[in-house]
Amino acid sequence: MQRKISILLVTLVVAFVFCGAASAATVKTNHVTTTKINKVGGTVSQYNPAIDGTRVVWEQIDSSGHYTVYTKNLLTGGIGKVMTSTQDQSQPAISGTRIVWVQTDSLGKTVIYAKNIATGASGLVSPSSQDQYSPAISGTHIVWTQDTSTGYAVYVKNIATGGSGLILPSTQNQSHPAIDGTHIVWEQSTGTKYAIYVKNLATGGYGLLLPSSQDQYSPAIDGTHIVWEQSTGTKYAIYVKNLATGGYGLVSPSTQTQLYPKISGIHVVWHQDMGYPNFQFAVYVKNLHTGGNGLILHSSDEQTYPAISGSIIVWEQQTESFTLNYVVYYKNLATGASGPLTP
Repeated sequence: MQRKISILLVTLVVAFVFCGAASAATVKTNHVTTTKINKVGGTVSQYNPAIDGTRVVWEQIDSSGHYTVYTKNLLTGGIGKVMTSTQDQSQPAISGTRIVWVQTDSLGKTVIYAKNIATGASGLVSPSSQDQYSPAISGTHIVWTQDTSTGYAVYVKNIATGGSGLILPSTQNQSHPAIDGTHIVWEQSTGTKYAIYVKNLATGGYGLLLPSSQDQYSPAIDGTHIVWEQSTGTKYAIYVKNLATGGYGLVSPSTQTQLYPKISGIHVVWHQDMGYPNFQFAVYVKNLHTGGNGLILHSSDEQTYPAISGSIIVWEQQTESFTLNYVVYYKNLATGASGPLTP
């Protein structure tokens, strides 16, 4: 299975109080550092886009091999670095005006940073001697994966109150958390396979999302709907479950492998193996209400790792076949507009 594991890390040990917490000094910067991006392609690549509303974030690598997190407001056209640093930045996520990412130091140590681009407040989310990665955010809650002495665990922090800790103590590996409101989902080893778990921070209730003998990975959540990829024995397929009704099933039956699902409202996106003769991935979308589904944008170049908010989808797309150079594309399902995010 094709799975992207970027483990990128940081320096700069600053105590962090983000958006109203009062336990340490807050770092302020000039909101977003405005930067003009020259022609994308060749020496510049863009990866791992995320979106909330009209704001998109992604990681960008320059000709020197340095990774930086950028953001663009699709409504205003404003674009720039989230926070200037000599350290590599990757794996961004966004909720409203708050952005989180992984920052890596020269020794390969990784920690989670956050910034409120409305106020300029920024800093470490939760200082640790252990590596941290795969952050996600919803409102004032941030979740991430952290190394432990025995494996990996999922942590959560409320940046409004400063409270933080393990989401669910376990002797099994936990990773790839996602969050919406008070619900957190993640993948967890059972000893023989991986399963998706869900926890409600408001009630403390938690458990398996859907018992299965097959491996389950890469959960995503929006409201009461959760999507994930599940092994069928020969490939992976995308499933969806409604926590409110208990109903669940395949999103879009296919003979090809489907990976990395995301959901927003009634739309689910994922990337799917196109099979012979292309042997590459393309981004698909399905409307859960109408049942309509298909390719988001026909292309001879590979498309991977989509994200969605409302009617806008973003993803990575090769600049030309058989290269490792990718740029971020977008499509607005409501208007049909599409193209490179930073042409």
